[in-house]
Amino acid sequence: MVPFTTAVVFLFLFVLQTSVSKMFGWTAPDVPLLASIYFGLRYMKTAGWQAGILSGLLQDVSSFGLTGINILSKGLCGMGTGLLMENHFIDRETPVTWVILIFLSTGLNQAILLGYTASFFDAQVSFWAGFWAALGQAFVNLLLGLPLFSTLIWLEARMRRMLGIRQA
Repeated sequence: MVPFTTAVVFLFLFVLQTSVSKMFGWTAPDVPLLASIYFGLRYMKTAGWQAGILSGLLQDVSSFGLTGINILSKGLCGMGTGLLMENHFIDRETPVTWVILIFLSTGLNQAILLGYTASFFDAQVSFWAGFWAALGQAFVNLLLGLPLFSTLIWLEARMRRMLGIRQA
């Protein structure tokens, strides 16, 4: 019940991302990437990987692009976050950890997308242009990700108390 509610929140935010940001032409946070990071943090490697694949598939299908690149990048980010969590390298409730993971995952995601563009479409990709794009996207992801992660942790704790579920 609790992971399902979290998934519904991310689905709602994804609908907002695809509709509102395109309507106004804003740079939108990468909600599928944030979902894969969050599920990796909260529910470990397998859930992060699954959330990354599902959110990447949703993003690929809604973008009318080539299917697969977002599945790969989001799946790797979710699985990587879950692996770090399972091996006790990170603490899931520390905001500094969230900042580091959002920056690293955004960088990995952008590197995979740029590598894909450069290799399959023979596009000339400038390192600095890609770096500044990744940095800008990371800051936009942080603007949504930090309050969102905090709110979701609070919401999950409240739901667990209401349902009488003990967290392991």
